[in-house]
Amino acid sequence: MAPTLRSIEAKISGGEPVGPEEVRWLAESLRALVGPDPDPDDEPTPEELAAEFGLGSSPSPDMIEYLREFVRDRRAQEAADASE
Repeated sequence: MAPTLRSIEAKISGGEPVGPEEVRWLAESLRALVGPDPDPDDEPTPEELAAEFGLGSSPSPDMIEYLREFVRDRRAQEAADASE
């Protein structure tokens, strides 16, 4: 029988381990809702940066470039951490 959110919640609530099939099902369900993981090589748009960092409607070009570099560094660190 395929896992369901309810069956996984029941396992967790009961202190039972969640197996690889349930984890895979959860990951696939999340990806279906939010889309694939971002490509670390993709440049964030000014709109994405403004939304993520609460910059308002007209952030300065210098601020956008600074945050772009910050996001690049953060993604590179996340990728390095994931590969460890």
